[in-house]
Amino acid sequence: MNEARKMFDTMPERNEISYNAVVSGYVRNGHFNEAIELFQELKSCSSVRFSGSLLVSVLDACAAIGAFEDGKWIHSYVDGDSLDYELEMGTALIDFYAKCGHVKEAVEIFKKMLYKDVTTWSSMILGLAVNGDNERGIELFAEIEKKGTYTQRCSALRASMALCDCKSFHLVIITLLAALGIVVDLLVFLGMPPFEDHAL
Repeated sequence: MNEARKMFDTMPERNEISYNAVVSGYVRNGHFNEAIELFQELKSCSSVRFSGSLLVSVLDACAAIGAFEDGKWIHSYVDGDSLDYELEMGTALIDFYAKCGHVKEAVEIFKKMLYKDVTTWSSMILGLAVNGDNERGIELFAEIEKKGTYTQRCSALRASMALCDCKSFHLVIITLLAALGIVVDLLVFLGMPPFEDHAL
């Protein structure tokens, strides 16, 4: 990233594309503060219209370090520019608000999204769980059990297991799956291949 930044600093003219490249590079390499600082520099150029991909990258940085005001500014910009809560943008906002402890805002965005993938559902379920709202997390999990395909359900299970270290949340999920009689999903959640013999 040092070489990339040196090249960026020597450019006679910079545009949204060059800023996007460096900001995204910072985020991918875990340099979240630098990404936000560079975005703030770009904000000072009043003529720039930000792309969705750039805003998503900055939101990821804000979520990682709890930069609430910067992330909130992006949300206001998205609303003010009449941008839709498309898949990546909506999921990034949900993740940002949840990690900053603002679950209400995350839920509102989740409800507004017309299309949600496994990552969106997992982010919302995890966000509720880590903020202590297990009940609503379980309600959403039950909803994807009803709506989702087998592959989607398994992906959501694995994502929740990988990201959430909340033992009580795991216990409630296991209880729910057992009560619903969803044996295959229960085995996946427990990390047991569903098509092998198991002594339960």
